[in-house]
Amino acid sequence: MSSIKWNESLNLGLGEIDTTHRRLFELVHELARTESGESGQIFDDLRRYVLYHYQHEEELMQSHHIDPEYQRAHLVFHSYYISTIDQIGSLINEGFMAEFDRILIFLLKWLKWHISSMDVLLAKKIHEPDSERVQQEMAVLRAGDFSDVYYELGQKILELSELARQLDNETSRRKIIELDFALSNARLHAMVNFSHSWEYWEEPNGKIIYTSPSCERITGYAAGEFIENPELIYEIIHPEDRHIMEAHRLDKEMHEDGEHELPYRIIRRDGTVNRVGHSCHAVYSSAGRFLGRRGSIRDRNERYFQDEQQRLAETLFTSVNEAVLVTDQKGRILRVNPSFTRITGRSFEEVHNQDATCLFDDGDVPGHIQQTADRVETTGFWQGEILGRHKDGHIYDGWISIYCVKNTDGQLVNYVLVFSDISERKKNEDRIYRLAHFDLLTGLPNRALLLDRLQQGLLKARREAALLAVMFVDLDKFKLVNDTLGHYIGDLLLKGVAERLKACLRESDTAARIGGDEFIVLLPAVQSEDDARRVGNNMLDRIREDYLLDGNRVNIGVSIGIALFPMHGNTHEELMTNADAAMYQAKHGGGPSVISYGELQK
Repeated sequence: MSSIKWNESLNLGLGEIDTTHRRLFELVHELARTESGESGQIFDDLRRYVLYHYQHEEELMQSHHIDPEYQRAHLVFHSYYISTIDQIGSLINEGFMAEFDRILIFLLKWLKWHISSMDVLLAKKIHEPDSERVQQEMAVLRAGDFSDVYYELGQKILELSELARQLDNETSRRKIIELDFALSNARLHAMVNFSHSWEYWEEPNGKIIYTSPSCERITGYAAGEFIENPELIYEIIHPEDRHIMEAHRLDKEMHEDGEHELPYRIIRRDGTVNRVGHSCHAVYSSAGRFLGRRGSIRDRNERYFQDEQQRLAETLFTSVNEAVLVTDQKGRILRVNPSFTRITGRSFEEVHNQDATCLFDDGDVPGHIQQTADRVETTGFWQGEILGRHKDGHIYDGWISIYCVKNTDGQLVNYVLVFSDISERKKNEDRIYRLAHFDLLTGLPNRALLLDRLQQGLLKARREAALLAVMFVDLDKFKLVNDTLGHYIGDLLLKGVAERLKACLRESDTAARIGGDEFIVLLPAVQSEDDARRVGNNMLDRIREDYLLDGNRVNIGVSIGIALFPMHGNTHEELMTNADAAMYQAKHGGGPSVISYGELQK
């Protein structure tokens, strides 16, 4: 292409026309130097520039009133050239670059002929519009126009290029087919020889001509042993399962293939039993000729035990008393067991794809589900108490365990929630707690709970350097009421006293019945002994008021002794003993009264 370049002899003296001619030469040469992957953009530039140039030439011919016949011949060249360029563009888009230089050389030669013949006459006509000599030359050119010749020559070159492209494609296709065939053979060889299954090939006469190495792993017998003795493949079948293979052999004789894999047991060389799955299918040529049978025997031991584990898991899932549900990683319910419906009142259809938090009391969700998600994902497990919401709306106490399930890549895939209704257990626990810590008649704390609260109160009082008061309360004339009106009235009286004691106390105070007609009141964080005395006097006044008990008006007295920490004792034993001593003094001091242990020390 180096011999076909723009030179000054091609200048026509037409300014813009000469500039575009030069640029067209440059673009074709640039296209020849470009790699195939980048040629498309330059070719598009070339086509746009050709269109621009031809439009400019056609406008120039019209503005100078060039002979119509000449214009027609000029336009024919333009259409031929553009058509040829478009065909070349199609080859470039298809990625075919063979004979490309030859095609570009042809484009340059055709363009050069056009400039040196037709465009030269156009320039002369523009420069000498009235010259008869130019008019004659135009007539001669029209008579001997080579545009058709060049176009037909271009078509032949493009046809040859297309044939070369097809030949190149066919050659490439054949190479690919040959390579695919070689790879297929290699893959088949690798697949069969390294398959986890035991593959074998049986000829039409029943002779085994190939068996894959996996047979030794499955049976303990080497591949050559099955080739030497084709019956070995049947001899190793467990006696109790040979009827399965006998039916298969009958099918083979009838040239029938079963639809399913045959499961049976084999006895390995070492005497152990192995479970396998056997499939065998006839193979025919494209012409329908029977070529033999391809067999495949798979080791099913692992799958058998997996199935057994799955059946066991399914049995546990459906039979346990606890509700079990499985969710996706976003907490949407995927599966539930029968106990779930029994405990929650909801069927699977009602909760499928619902958020699991809908099963629990709204107030409990943030604390027990949402706030535990990060911990479950980190540790894989969380358990604790939660409030469940039954379908009918009632709230029940539940014990829940949440398990995180991850795949082999460590990614979270499921949550498993196991929970039970522990409402009855909680009620029993509460009942046992009340029996152990509260007086059955009055409902007040008993001695055990009082001592616990007193010890806790002393720890706090020491820590905060605060006062704490213990008040021993003993009823006067209670025995007389019991003896004259009966124990039923006596019990009503004790209940009434208990209610009046509680009415005199703060929420932080404690009134306890420790036996018979004896009560102890605990006042933590009192400000002074006078404060404790005021509470005592209030209790004395309230207890002395008349009681109307089952139609009987009853009036009793009360004696109260006070001991304060730390002035009157440092331990619960000292405080209770000293409060009892103060109460004893009050009882024998001439009538209902409140006395502090401090008064005994004076």
